[in-house]
Parts: sequence; structure tokens; C-alpha cells
Amino acid sequence: MDNQIEKKNYYNTLYGYYYSLLTPKQQEIFEYYYSEDYSLSEIAENMAISRNAVWDALQKACNALEEYEAKLQMYKNAKILDQYLIQLEPNTNDLGKEIINKIKEME
Repeated sequence: MDNQIEKKNYYNTLYGYYYSLLTPKQQEIFEYYYSEDYSLSEIAENMAISRNAVWDALQKACNALEEYEAKLQMYKNAKILDQYLIQLEPNTNDLGKEIINKIKEME
């Protein structure tokens, strides 16, 4: 991924799907880095571990999220569903649009 913002959004979305599959330490480090915008040094200081340990844990967490997505494809399927809903919306009546909105809220 080229753009840092796209990368951050992508990993945050994967995290939303698969966070419970990560270890508690990976979850904590991931949230500090991607949700709270802490630097590696700040995380290391807060957790009393080395900056390198933070980097390694973060890389393992991101790799795990990518592996889960490769196997379960929840992100990919959600994107496809969004595309179908966008295509369907102009061709539906008010009740159909209401149902589409309810489906979008579930995501």
C-alpha cells in the first residue's frame, strides 16, 4: 500500500474483524500505534519494553491480520457487498432502501 492513511485504515478495518484472534499484548500495541497514534518509542516506554520489541510485535500483529484476511476474507466480502448495495440502491423502492440502510449499519 502506497498511502500511509490507506494502510492505517486497512489495518484498522482488519483489526475490527480479527482483533480477538491476536494476543492481548499484540492488541495493546496495535491500539497504541494505529488507534492512538503513539510512536514506537512512546509505546516502548509505556510498556517498559524495547522499541525493537514493539516493532516486532506490531509486525507480527499486522502479518497475522493479513493471514486471517487471506483465509477468512471478511474485508474482501464486505467490500463486494458494499459494491452490490450501491448498485442495487437506485433500483429499489423506499422499503428496499430502508433494508439497504439496515444492512449498511450492520457492517
